[in-house]
Amino acid sequence: MKRLIIDSPCMLKGKVDISGSKNAAIPIICTSIIKKGKVILKNIPKISDVLTILKILKELNCKIVFIKNTLLIDSSKIQYKSLNNENVRKIRGSYYLIGPLLYLFGKCEIALPGGCSIGKRPIDAHIDMLEKYGNKVEIIDDVLYVNRIEKINNI
Repeated sequence: MKRLIIDSPCMLKGKVDISGSKNAAIPIICTSIIKKGKVILKNIPKISDVLTILKILKELNCKIVFIKNTLLIDSSKIQYKSLNNENVRKIRGSYYLIGPLLYLFGKCEIALPGGCSIGKRPIDAHIDMLEKYGNKVEIIDDVLYVNRIEKINNI
């Protein structure tokens, strides 16, 4: 439908529920693990990319409860694990886990993200910033290895 024309002398009144955005939800979900505890997020869309990022968090020993559009993430028992697998390769947003894993564990081994139907989009800008802030970064066989070398200020 391109447009809806309402030709009436009466006033329109009502409520419209706006669904959550994948492009907002995935980075928020990924950064929520930094707290190492329980986080409740509301208005999260139940779509394949979100469900895939939740599978990845489960691999890291996070507890996930997703009822309707409310998501509970408990990362209190999070454990480091290499994320060189098909779930990570499936979605582009998996690279949002690099920062939180680096913060929590001082390292990150993650498959280069995939899932982009518009073609390959490099993450060079992210890699440049990781190196600028004192991390050793290597890419070997489509796997990104990041190790923190310098201590982060105030941490």
